[in-house]
Amino acid sequence: MIRILVFAVLLITASAAKAQCGQDYGREVEGILANLPSLEGERPRLVLVGSSTFRLWHDAQAHFTQFEVVNAGIGGSCFNDLIAYREQLFIETRPEVVALYEGDNDLAAGISEVEILRNAELIIEWFQVRTERRVPIVIVAPKPSPSRMALAPKYRRLNKQLRLLAQRYQLGFVDTWAALCTPEGVPNPEFYQADRLHLNDMGNAALANAMNEVLPKWLRISSLAKL
Repeated sequence: MIRILVFAVLLITASAAKAQCGQDYGREVEGILANLPSLEGERPRLVLVGSSTFRLWHDAQAHFTQFEVVNAGIGGSCFNDLIAYREQLFIETRPEVVALYEGDNDLAAGISEVEILRNAELIIEWFQVRTERRVPIVIVAPKPSPSRMALAPKYRRLNKQLRLLAQRYQLGFVDTWAALCTPEGVPNPEFYQADRLHLNDMGNAALANAMNEVLPKWLRISSLAKL
């Protein structure tokens, strides 16, 4: 009986995890677009597209002072959600550089690495055609989280493939594991909130440092493409 109850709980948990992908995020997208008029400025626009790792980053602007930052993150989202709202998130936000963070919730929801990569490639190819390759993408690899270390082998395989995908399409790539792990290769607990999943201020600062090592190069490429 106990085994049956445990199995039932696991099924419910797995279903809940999968349900976060493919939800109706229309209201969240409307909120992102509604804030755009107040963000007009002279600095190049960096649009953060992805899940809660970006969405909860309330002081992102302070970490990327060379940019005008649009936080287009949607908590709980997956790659297929970005496909559903690609026009609004990638085009209507009017980016000059896109930082893309997804794959984290996909893996936790049990989506295969093959499907994740297929969805990522679909977005990249669509965006490069849609913008005539004039707006660069920087892929930010799914981060290591203490609460998801059981999935660490899948994260490492996925991130390796995302790096190769970035190379193939001439995109930027940010290695979050190098930025957020200790020298022993485990997530630094000082970087995470109590839920052991989301980053705290120290973690965001460490992630920003890694991203700022990559973003300036792609901003220059974006500027040259407009000449």
